[in-house]
Amino acid sequence: MNNFPERSALIALSGGVDSAVLLAKAKAAGVILHAATVISEFTPAREVTAAEALAKRFAVPWHPIRISILADADIRQNPPERCYLCKKIIMQEMLSLAERLSLEAVFDGTHADDLAAGNRPGIRALQELGIISPFARAGAGKAD
Repeated sequence: MNNFPERSALIALSGGVDSAVLLAKAKAAGVILHAATVISEFTPAREVTAAEALAKRFAVPWHPIRISILADADIRQNPPERCYLCKKIIMQEMLSLAERLSLEAVFDGTHADDLAAGNRPGIRALQELGIISPFARAGAGKAD
């Protein structure tokens, strides 16, 4: 996969395999990149460490975004759509940072297998906000 029509992007970098591979592929394709990792009550320290190390390895500016997910009254009520609400809060922060950095898009590591998994409220939030999932767009799954 080497199809990146966007010239610049902020990558939602979790420190996991999907976002790491996306970072490598977008960098190799010449996309101007920044990476950001949300740090909340639910973010394991090892993921933050991994994300920062990945950004450094690929010489991409890294931005930690510190937020409190539990500051949101709706999420504190633990509703069935909490994954949707959480993802929306996180990605709104990503979009805000991308705008401040004058970047064209926000990328995330969602892939075709995630889309095929059925009802995924977090994916609905991505779609509503216009977050770009290059792997899913290319029809690439986890094995690809």
